[in-house]
Amino acid sequence: MIGLSLIFLSQLVVSTNEPQRAEVWEETYHAECPGNAVTIARRIEDPVSSPVVTLNDKDVSDASGLAEELGVIGAAYRMSFLCSSSDEDVLLLRWVRGLAGDDGTVSYRSGAASFSGDEVLDVEAGDVSESDFWYR
Repeated sequence: MIGLSLIFLSQLVVSTNEPQRAEVWEETYHAECPGNAVTIARRIEDPVSSPVVTLNDKDVSDASGLAEELGVIGAAYRMSFLCSSSDEDVLLLRWVRGLAGDDGTVSYRSGAASFSGDEVLDVEAGDVSESDFWYR
């Protein structure tokens, strides 16, 4: 009986598969206006990589500190995109950011960037209050 069991066990094949690595989670914002398309991709929980900002498929992340403003790990962002109503093909990005410190206080910052064609026209940012974050 034991000999018969060994014959069956010797024919047993065990195969394994390595689990596939999950894709990196990204938070993505995208807006299109006539003549302009902007995409902002932020990797979640990756303190090393900066967000990637593309304008009409051209990387403009380093323009005027835009990646630094939009790449704060742990911050909550509210973003809005506006198309210009004039004849110019300008797309405007506005953001408000809230970031909690270790002591529980929250700092707020607001900014705006304007885009046209393949270039960043302007980037402005500054500290704001809590009411700007919630009611802007």
